[in-house]
Amino acid sequence: MKLLYKLEEKFGKFAIPNLPIITIAIFGFSYLVSFAAPNVSEMMMFSPTAIFGRHEFWRLITWIFTPPGDFDYFTLLMLVIYAMLGRSIERAIGTFMYNMYILGTMFAIFIVNLITGAIFYAQNVAGLAPEDMDFFVMYDYMRGTILMTYFLMYTIFLGFALIYSESMMLVFFVIPMKAKYIAYIDLIWLAYEFYRCPIHGRVTILAVVGVWLILVFVMKKYKPGHVRIYMKHKTDQIKRKTAARRNTPKGAGEPIPFPTTITKHKCAICGRSEKDNPMLEFRFCSKCNGNYEYCMDHLYTHEHVK
Repeated sequence: MKLLYKLEEKFGKFAIPNLPIITIAIFGFSYLVSFAAPNVSEMMMFSPTAIFGRHEFWRLITWIFTPPGDFDYFTLLMLVIYAMLGRSIERAIGTFMYNMYILGTMFAIFIVNLITGAIFYAQNVAGLAPEDMDFFVMYDYMRGTILMTYFLMYTIFLGFALIYSESMMLVFFVIPMKAKYIAYIDLIWLAYEFYRCPIHGRVTILAVVGVWLILVFVMKKYKPGHVRIYMKHKTDQIKRKTAARRNTPKGAGEPIPFPTTITKHKCAICGRSEKDNPMLEFRFCSKCNGNYEYCMDHLYTHEHVK
């Protein structure tokens, strides 16, 4: 997991905060566009025919604004619930890992559909005049685009069920059931959808489940917040080596003193000490294996070191 920690240390600053809210806001915006300007909504959908035949390359990005199905009051409620589930996942695994999970799933869905769409275009549409492609453009929409964003929604709940598997949820707001059992039902449903969907839907399901399985493997070893502990350890090693070199005696003289700044307390997550803010309070965590001290901002929110 060192590689993942290094990636987070290097690229974590580029992670998008509050991505769950942004994702659900995008879906909400897509419904508004579909109601207010249906023609604009159709121009944003993913269509290999339009991309390869008409060179409408903006569709490579704007497909994420495609509504994931019809809109009703239940859809509005589900969007709110998914936003809450996404926030829970982000708090548990960190902003960087949540970005990797959601954006990675979106990228996987995009790639498999682009490849499949290119093959379909080459076999059935290539050679037609642009004005004769309208049928295939609408066929792309009905066949694949809606499924891309629809199955993307499953990503959020499967991730939540993996991390909070023992959480109790109300199925149909009546039946209490653990999240992991609902996830099993979802996986069975996805298997059924895989059986009955066309090729575009099947590759989308494979992308969603594939990235989720990667998360399953990663979460067995990944510990949120340990990237800072790991990099702090590496930084301390470098400082000790630098201090040893500077303290090397010259001739018969005394060793050159190396100025150090000693702190009594230091947070293992954010690295703040009493020198940064004399008003900060620090506590050791009794549930962590080892001497890990945290500021009050992270004492109750950190992942315990096992």
